[in-house]
Amino acid sequence: MTHAAHLLRTDLRRFGLAIALWVLVLIADTVLQGVRPALNTDLRLSTVFDLLATLLFASRWLGMIVIVALVVQSHALVGSEAFWMTRPIRWRDLLASKLALLVTAFVVAPALCDVGLMLASRVPSAEIPRVALQTALFQCLWLLLFMALSSWTRNLARLAVLAGCVLIGLMLLLNVTIAVMVRNFPEGPQLTRVIVRTMTSPAGAIVMLLVAIVLAGAIVAVQYRTRLIRASVATAAAGIAVLYLIANFWPSQERPRPVPGWTNGADAVRLVSESPEAEFSPFDAGSPWSPGGGWRIGSLPLRITGIEDGWVATPRLENGTITFGDGATLATAGNGYSGPARASADDTLSEVAVRHALSVTRLLEPVPEGMGPGLAPAIVVAQADFEKYQGATGTYRGQFVVDLDRVVAAATLPLQVGATFQDDRHRIRIDQVIPQSRALSVRLRQFTSSSIFDSTHPPQVTLYLRNRSSAEAVSGSPRGQIGFSGGAMHMSLAVGFSVEPAASGTGFSITGSFTRFPAGYGERIVELSREWLSQAELVILHTITEGSVTRSVEVPGFRMVEAPARSAR
Repeated sequence: MTHAAHLLRTDLRRFGLAIALWVLVLIADTVLQGVRPALNTDLRLSTVFDLLATLLFASRWLGMIVIVALVVQSHALVGSEAFWMTRPIRWRDLLASKLALLVTAFVVAPALCDVGLMLASRVPSAEIPRVALQTALFQCLWLLLFMALSSWTRNLARLAVLAGCVLIGLMLLLNVTIAVMVRNFPEGPQLTRVIVRTMTSPAGAIVMLLVAIVLAGAIVAVQYRTRLIRASVATAAAGIAVLYLIANFWPSQERPRPVPGWTNGADAVRLVSESPEAEFSPFDAGSPWSPGGGWRIGSLPLRITGIEDGWVATPRLENGTITFGDGATLATAGNGYSGPARASADDTLSEVAVRHALSVTRLLEPVPEGMGPGLAPAIVVAQADFEKYQGATGTYRGQFVVDLDRVVAAATLPLQVGATFQDDRHRIRIDQVIPQSRALSVRLRQFTSSSIFDSTHPPQVTLYLRNRSSAEAVSGSPRGQIGFSGGAMHMSLAVGFSVEPAASGTGFSITGSFTRFPAGYGERIVELSREWLSQAELVILHTITEGSVTRSVEVPGFRMVEAPARSAR
C-alpha cells in the first residue's frame, strides 16, 4: 500500500462519519430545493421552508469549512511537531491523499447532486454538463481557499481568528473603496460614451475563474512543499496581482449585436417629434448633485416610423443641442438616458408590438407613476438655463442610439394544473389556478439554468392572460401587487407579468411564485367572468435583445415648457 493510500484510509477512519453527515445535509438541501416551490402554498408554510432552507444552507457551508480544516490540520503544515516530518512521507503523497478525500466530498458530490436535480427537473441534456461543470469549478475554488487558510493555522481556534481578521480586513477595504468612490463621484449629470449594444464573450470570466483556481492550488502546494507561511503568502500576493492584471487588461472581445436587414432601408427607424414642445421636469430629484433641483431634463414625444411588426425601438440619448435665434447654444449636460417612443399619437411601440404578438385589440400595461405617455429624454440643462430660455424658440438637434428588441409569442398554455412550457434554459409549470372575485391568481413554478459558459443572454419572459374570442388580454402582477397604466381608453385591455431571465453564471434554480391577474388597472377594467376565464389562456412572450442603430432628429420651433403634473392611471 502506498503512503498516499494509507493516509487516505486514515483520514476516512477519522472523518468518514462527519463527511457522511455532511453529504446527507447536501442531499437534504438538494431535495428541499426541488420540492419547496411545489409545496410552498401559503405564508405560514413558506416561513417554515425559509427557516429550514437557511438552516441547511448554513449547515452545509459551516460543515464544509470545519471538515476541511480538521482534515488539513490533522497533519499540521506549520511548526515542527508534525509526525509525518519524521516519517518517509513525501509532501506530494500527503497533499494527494487530502485532495482525493476532499475533492470527492466537496466537489464531486455537489456536482452530482446538481445533475440529479436537473435530471429530475427535465432540464435539456445539452445544458446539464455546463451547469454541473460550473458547480464543480466554483466548489473547487472554495475548497482550495479553505484549504489555504487551514494550512496556515494549527487548529480551529486559530483558523477562526485568522478568518475573522480576513473578514474585517475585507470589510475595511470595501468601506474605504466605497468612501473613495463617493468622494470622487462627479457632481451633476455626466456625459459618457454611448455605444450600440454589444455581445460579450464569456472567455474573460472563464479565464479568471480558472486562473483563480490554479493560484489557490498553488498557495496550498507551496505551503505543503515549504511549510513556510511567508512563501505561500508571497504566492497569494503574486496571484492577486495576476488576477488584477487579467481583470484590467484581458481583451473584452465585445462585438456589436447584429441588426435585422430591414433597418438598412432609407425610411427604416426614423425619428420624428410629434410636438416642438419639450416637457422639462426636475432631474433626479434628491440626488447628491441636485438637492435643490439644480438640473432639468427635457423630454420629447418622439415617434419612430419604419419599424417592422413585432419590434420595439427604444431611443437612448447620445447628444443633444438647442440653438436659439440669438445664436446661443445649449448642449446637453448628460446622456445615456432612454424612454419609450411612440408608434402613433396614442400607442407606444411596446404596446403595438405586444398587441401584435398577442393578436388582441385591447391592451393595458403599467407604467411608473407620473411618467408621460411616450416621452423620451432629449436634453439635460441647468435650472438657470431653463429659467432663462423657457418659452424661447430655437432648433433642437439630437443624436440617439436606438436599441431594437423583438417580441414573439413563445408558447400558449391552457389554464390547467400541469400545463408546461420549456425551452433550452427555462421551464414554466402551472401548479395552481385560483379564481377570485374580479381576479385570477396562478401559482407558477419556474426552472432556470444558466452558466458562465453561455454566450447569449436569455430573453425576457412576460406572461399575459388572453381571451381570443374577445381579443382581450389581462396582465398580472407578482404577489398581488397591482400596477397602473396610462394610455388611451379605447385601446386593448391586457395584463402582463414580467419574469427576469437568469443572469449568466447563476446555475440551476427552481422558484415558485404567485401571479395575480386583476380585472384592470385604475379605471380600465375587463369583466373576468367565469365565461371569460373559460376561454382564457396563458401566453408567454419572449422579448429578444437585438442590436442598435444610430439616428438623428431635428426639431425646428423647439420650446422648453414646464412638465404638467401627472398621476398614475
